[in-house]
Amino acid sequence: MEASERKLLQNKIPLPEHLHWKLATIVEVQESWRVIHNLLSRGHQPETIKALYPTIDDDYFKLITDYFKQYGAIDVETVFNSILTDYRKNELRIILERMISINDFTFEDINSIIPDKFQKDLLSPDKWLL
Repeated sequence: MEASERKLLQNKIPLPEHLHWKLATIVEVQESWRVIHNLLSRGHQPETIKALYPTIDDDYFKLITDYFKQYGAIDVETVFNSILTDYRKNELRIILERMISINDFTFEDINSIIPDKFQKDLLSPDKWLL
């Protein structure tokens, strides 16, 4: 096995089938917002863009176009990364609460599972107390 193939395999996580579908749905939503907002910002009419998404719900398409009218094109990747970061913090809070309640983990154990970028938010006294 070549080094590039080994690296690719290391970057894959064996996920249950239902999670593959959930991830695919998230990517589909992210890409539809990105494409629709891009085309709207280039002056294309919503009716023309809607033809690209024949299965998208009319109310949902209206929500996307109304959002564009109100806020302009958004950086979808930044928005989704922010949402994912919030979810990660919430999941970590749940695990931390469980670790503390079990009383079998040291402070070093608890500290070791918190990524550096979340240390301030998760350990800050005004946001969440350990």
